[in-house]
Amino acid sequence: MSVLPPPTSSPVESGAIDSRRLQVFLAAAQTSSFVAAADRLNLTPSAVSHAIKTLEEEFDCNLFKRHGPRVTLTRAGMRLTPLAEEVLNRMASLRKEVAIVQGNPRKLRVLMPETFSVTMLPRVLPDFMECFPMAIFEPVLGDSEDDRALHQLMSGELDLLLTWQARSSPDVVRRDLVQDTLGLYVAGFHALARRPQVDATVFEQQPMLASCATSVRCFLERKLTPGQRQSARVWHLPGIEAVRELARVGQGIALLSERAASKLVAAGQLVHLEMSGPRAQMTCAAHWSGQTELSWAAEVFLSLVEMVAQE
Repeated sequence: MSVLPPPTSSPVESGAIDSRRLQVFLAAAQTSSFVAAADRLNLTPSAVSHAIKTLEEEFDCNLFKRHGPRVTLTRAGMRLTPLAEEVLNRMASLRKEVAIVQGNPRKLRVLMPETFSVTMLPRVLPDFMECFPMAIFEPVLGDSEDDRALHQLMSGELDLLLTWQARSSPDVVRRDLVQDTLGLYVAGFHALARRPQVDATVFEQQPMLASCATSVRCFLERKLTPGQRQSARVWHLPGIEAVRELARVGQGIALLSERAASKLVAAGQLVHLEMSGPRAQMTCAAHWSGQTELSWAAEVFLSLVEMVAQE
C-alpha cells in the first residue's frame, strides 16, 4: 500500500486540482466504498479518506454521504463525476501524445498559402520546434486554394490545410486563425507615393503586381466596380518576393497584405496607397479532417499561430 504524497503547494491558492485526487474520487464513486477504492488504487484507506476530504474542502461541499463502510454520492458528487472523467481522459490523451512525440519523430504535414509561410511561419516555427524537438514539420508544396488540396486532407496526405478560402464540408473542421488586410504599395520615390489617395484609374497606367489569385479577387470585389475590374491590369507573379522586389524598384503597384509589406514600409522602401471603399480583409483558416482527432502537435501549432496573430 502507498500513501498519496502531500502537494507541493496549496491547490486552493493555485486554482489547480490534483489529478490523483480525482482518480481517488472516481474509484470511490464507482465502488461506493473508500476501502474498495483503496484496494483498487493500491492505497491505504486513510489516504483515500484524506484525498476525499481535501477535495471536499477545495470545493467547499460534501461529495459523499457516509453510511458506515459504504458511501453514496451527493448531488455535488454526481455533478463532479462526468467532469472528473473528462479531465482524466484528456490528461491520458495528453500523456499519450507526449509519449508519441518524444519516442518517435512525428510529421506534421501542412499545406499553406505563400503569404502565411513568408509572414507567420518564421515566427511560429521556432517555438513549435522548441515544444517538439523530435517532430518533423513538413510544409507541403501546392496551391492551398485548389480543390485537390481538400482531397489530400481527407485522404490523410495532409494533417492541416491553411487557406484564405474557407472550405465548407460536413467532413471538414474549420478554425479561423489570422485576419489580414490587403493594400496597394509603391516605392517611396514612385510618383503615386506623393498622392494622398488613388482610384481605379491607376491600374490603367500601372499594373497591379500580385502572387495570389484569391487576394486579387478579394481586393477587386471590394474596391472596384465590375466595369473597373475588367479594365484593371494585373500581373500574376510567381511569388511574394517578386512582387515586393518589382514594387521596391518602382515597377508597378504591389498588392500585398499588411503583414507582408510591414518591414519594407517601416524601412521607407514602400509606401501604402490610400484607396476609398471598404477594407479588403481576408481570413486565413485552418482545416482538418473531421474523421480523425486533431493531434496535440497540430493543436499546439494552431495555438502558436493564434498567439502570433494577436501580437
